[in-house]
This record gives sequence, C-alpha cells and structure tokens, in this order.
Amino acid sequence: MAALTRRAKGVPLSLLIAKYFAYAFVLICAVWVASFTALSASMNAGAVYPANWGAAHAGETAKALQGKGPLDPQSIPTAYRYALFAAGGELLAADMDGAMLERARELAADGEAAAETEVTGSAGATYASFGLSDGTFCVLGSDYMPQFASPSLRDSLPNPQNIMLAAGALGSLAAVALVARRAGRSISRKMAPLTDAAERVSRQDLDFSVEAGGVREVNEVLSAMDGMRSSLKESLEARWAAERGQREQVASLAHDLKTPLTVLRANADFVAEELEDENDSDLAAAA
Repeated sequence: MAALTRRAKGVPLSLLIAKYFAYAFVLICAVWVASFTALSASMNAGAVYPANWGAAHAGETAKALQGKGPLDPQSIPTAYRYALFAAGGELLAADMDGAMLERARELAADGEAAAETEVTGSAGATYASFGLSDGTFCVLGSDYMPQFASPSLRDSLPNPQNIMLAAGALGSLAAVALVARRAGRSISRKMAPLTDAAERVSRQDLDFSVEAGGVREVNEVLSAMDGMRSSLKESLEARWAAERGQREQVASLAHDLKTPLTVLRANADFVAEELEDENDSDLAAAA
C-alpha cells in the first residue's frame, strides 16, 4: 500500500492524452509536407506544370502556335484547353467544356482572325485568343491549377493538386488511426493492473500487492482498491477466525459429552440385561 501510494503520482492522464495529440499533429504535418514536397519535386522535374504556368506563358504560347500555321492540338501544352472556331464563329474543335467553353465562344464572337493576341482573365482562369493564318480563331484557356505535362496523365488522372489533397487527407487519417491504436495499447497496458486487481478481488484472492499503473488517475483508483482489498481481507479473516472458533467449540462440546454419554449408555445396557434376567421386560425395555 505504501509503495503504491509513493508511486500514485504517476503521469496525469491529460498529459498522456496531450502527448498523443502532439504525435498526431506532428504526423499530420509530416504527411502534408511530404505531399507538397512530392508535388514540388514533380514540378521541378517538369512532369507537372505549376499553377501559374498557363497565365505566365499565355502570350508566348499563342505566338508560337500562330507561327505554325493550322492548329495542331498535339502541339498545345497540357496546361491549356483549347477551342477552335471558324471565321463565322462556328465551333470546329475543342477539348474544353462548361463555363470555359462559353467564355471562349464570347471571345470568338468579339474577336477577329488577326495576328494580334489578346490575353484576358475571368473567374480564376486565363484566356488567350488569337487568329491563325488559315482564317480560324483559337482560344486557349487555363485554370490557376497545376497540371500534368503528359496529355495521357492529364486526361486519365485527377488534377495533381487534387491528388496532393487526397493523399494528404488519406495520410492524415492513417496517421490518426496509427496514433489512436498506439494510444489505445499504451492506455490498456497502464490499465492492466486495475483489471487484474478487480479480477482477483472478485475471486476473493486477496493475498497480493496492487501494482501501480503509471497514470495518476489510474493509480488513485488502484490505491483506493488496495485499501478496499486490505479491509476486505481483514473482514474475511475475522469472519473465518470466528467460524473456526465456533467449530472448535462445537467439537470440544461434543468431546466433553461423549464420555458421560458412553458411561450412561453402558450402565443402561447393564441394567437392561439384569432386568431381562429377572424377567422384567417392561423395565428392561425402558432401560
């Protein structure tokens, strides 16, 4: 009991929980840093265009396409979506859709098939509109988001930024699950003495020493349980001693009665035999 009391201080449960919260925070930060680093490395390697690449290179990309004659969609960097219109505004080909295509139609309706290039911004996207030598009119559109440099990856995979966000979110969930599992194991180990003590008390196995669990709140419960164990042990030992004393008294009384009863029975048998010899059957039966 004294040893348990000395160790009952232990680590506060709040500090233990805060420690695992810190572990989770560090792991989540590491996951997001790793995801961002992977995206940055892909940009540095040229596998992914940075988010501002389309806006920064819209003018020069348009001029490069103008100098190649008829538009070749394969020569358009994957940072852009395109729409090609005839001189009358009819859509000839496009790989853009939705609001971006509607904006391209507006630019095509307002523009002319000329050598000049116009770069505009709208709703987080950048547009470059220019005429080509064959009389067609092209509009390039780019969102302010990173994009794969490979056309096949761009068309088959989500946006690199969305992949980074998904990887960060899944990694964060995995980190939280890992920390939660480790925290559960640690708390279970620290609660083991409490479980063991409760099981032994339920079996009335009271001759043991309650071990400390390492957590202040758990140790306080264990200290109280150790006091209960000691009190219960003293109470049971007193009851067992009383029952043993009663059994000894009964045995002693039985022993004390055995001798005179034996003598009395022997005398009664002798009297019965004598009376039978005298043919006094009634007295013999009474004896």
